[in-house]
Amino acid sequence: MNKSHTYIVSFFLLLLSFSGTFAQDVAFTKANFPKKKKQMKDALMAIRRGDEYIEFEKAYLWAIKEYEKAYRFNPKNAELNLKIGLAYLATEEVPDQSPALTFISQAESLKPDIDKKITFYHGRAAHVNGQWDLAIEKYSEYLAIAKEGKLEKELAKTEKLIEECGYGKELSASPIRTFIDNLGKNVNTKMPEMGVVVNPDETVLYFTSRRYETTGRELDLDGYFYEDVYESRLVSGKWSRTRNLGKPVNSNGHDAVVGILPKNKQLLLYKGGGNGDLYLTTFVGKAWSEPAKLPNTVNSSHRETSGCFSPDGNILYFTSDRPGGQGGLDIYMSRRNSRMGWGKPVNLGSKINSPYDEEGVTISTDGKTLFFSSKGHSSVGGYDVFEAGLEGKEWGEPENIGLPVNTPHDELYFNIMPDGKRAYYSAYRPDTNGEKDLYMVTFLGPEKPMLLTGLPKSEALPQYSLTSTLVLPYAKELSAKLTIFKGRILAAETKTPLKAAVELSDNEQGKLIARLYSDSTSGEFAVTIPAGINYGITVKSPGYLFHSENFQIPANIEQESIEKDILLGGVTSGSKIVLNNIFFDTDKSSLRSSSLSELENIVKILEENPKIRVEISGHTDNVGNEAYNQTLSEDRAKSVVDWLVGKGVDASRLEFVGYGLRAPIADNSTEEGRQKNRRTEFKIL
Repeated sequence: MNKSHTYIVSFFLLLLSFSGTFAQDVAFTKANFPKKKKQMKDALMAIRRGDEYIEFEKAYLWAIKEYEKAYRFNPKNAELNLKIGLAYLATEEVPDQSPALTFISQAESLKPDIDKKITFYHGRAAHVNGQWDLAIEKYSEYLAIAKEGKLEKELAKTEKLIEECGYGKELSASPIRTFIDNLGKNVNTKMPEMGVVVNPDETVLYFTSRRYETTGRELDLDGYFYEDVYESRLVSGKWSRTRNLGKPVNSNGHDAVVGILPKNKQLLLYKGGGNGDLYLTTFVGKAWSEPAKLPNTVNSSHRETSGCFSPDGNILYFTSDRPGGQGGLDIYMSRRNSRMGWGKPVNLGSKINSPYDEEGVTISTDGKTLFFSSKGHSSVGGYDVFEAGLEGKEWGEPENIGLPVNTPHDELYFNIMPDGKRAYYSAYRPDTNGEKDLYMVTFLGPEKPMLLTGLPKSEALPQYSLTSTLVLPYAKELSAKLTIFKGRILAAETKTPLKAAVELSDNEQGKLIARLYSDSTSGEFAVTIPAGINYGITVKSPGYLFHSENFQIPANIEQESIEKDILLGGVTSGSKIVLNNIFFDTDKSSLRSSSLSELENIVKILEENPKIRVEISGHTDNVGNEAYNQTLSEDRAKSVVDWLVGKGVDASRLEFVGYGLRAPIADNSTEEGRQKNRRTEFKIL
């Protein structure tokens, strides 16, 4: 699972483990919650915010976060369970979609008639989780409904999905023996990594990514940055940090690498938007040449999306959705008829091309095996990798390369190495950093009665901390300067690195922007954010007190990065933290709504540690009357305690005290110091 979202998934599953099997749907009504009017109002507001995230921004992960708040209040509502399940099905940021199955099945058990497509959704959730028999059962139930309603499109789609599950069941009986290793943080990011090509000796990796440092730093309509081509080199057995190839290879638009011709030092590129074309760039001297567009015999007014050269460079295989094919993207072949010319393309026919999309075509170094991804043939879901052997002058029947290389998600741009022992591809797997990552596949061959030598899978390629880039609701901000906020999370007492959840919020908007995890080995984290925003940061790790603070990044900041080490204290007597994201109205003790996230963090600590008692204390600076400051600090501490009691915390576990101006932690002679002294603290008694 994507590490940055483990918290959300585990939270939901924990709640479900305590909920048991629900007998009936519980609606959000006054009759069901007679003494919880305020809590129900907040829950309904959270659902509305979640709906808006999906409707206007397709921000499914953030919608889940809002639905989570409502789920705490009422886990027995069928519609809410369905919303959460469908959000998990839709998001591309949580490759482990097991919660989708849990919540959708829960919705169906609470209210079987909640939606006319509930059995279809149940089947889809089982499908993406590889539960083939359950998926076939639920799809078949929906198929009967579609037949009765004469829903022709639904019939065809459901029959195709049942077929995919059948292939999945068949292939799962004889999975191929492989190690599948994520290439790690030096190559992969939270953004999509695709279009990988590797030179024959596996020392240089070229690939496509949609990360923040893209040339032009512009966002496409889908909320991701435009594609650029990157390079990584193998140094001492590890892939180096990537380098953007820059101009002229990359432009302000979409630029993707799709093929390589090593002997001529050439890269085949895809450039353009909806109807992009294929280009060729050559490494001359110390730089890549201006990409040259392939002639109109290859390119057309339609899409040409991927391609590869035969080993001698005289045949170009490429994908296009031009008219006259089998359907969708098809694979075509064009022969070189002069030094720069290419002959009329020939469709490889119905044996290779299906009525669905074929994409990411590559070829073995001996020219005898064609690899490509397809949504048709015997795909178990999404794009699967297929291979077809050359039989005389014709290509043989494509065969699914097998599980676990293929999954119900997308697998693309499969590049086999000359010795056939390894391959590289782009896939959407449970350990991705977000969306697609690049992987190395090691083929182990038939099982033998002997011990394998070499590194085990867990040691083959180390995992690193992820980098998160903000896009969806802050697209309008990204024309401003971008700053990298990075650092380490350490245990306060031992200074050892910690794996911790790092959450960033916009204090003014009261919205969660990003959640990521620090690396468990180094404690490192990094997140790219636009300047000109007042941020709140919260860091949490099991067994430790959370840390919070807020900071403003000026719009005109000159720094390219801000670095900070964050220390987390243990849950022990005497430990305390400053609640930097508790906010009050000026000279008042009334809590602002922007404090809610911090207050909920306190509730979680108290729930996770039921035996601790705590003191909430208020503090002021030295401006004004001492008696006034004393009263104000005490009232503010009491407001926090009252809020916690209202959320169900036992009052006997809480004490409040006001220290006024008596316990400063900074110099009161400066505004910065006075601001630090105006604070609320949490202390374990």
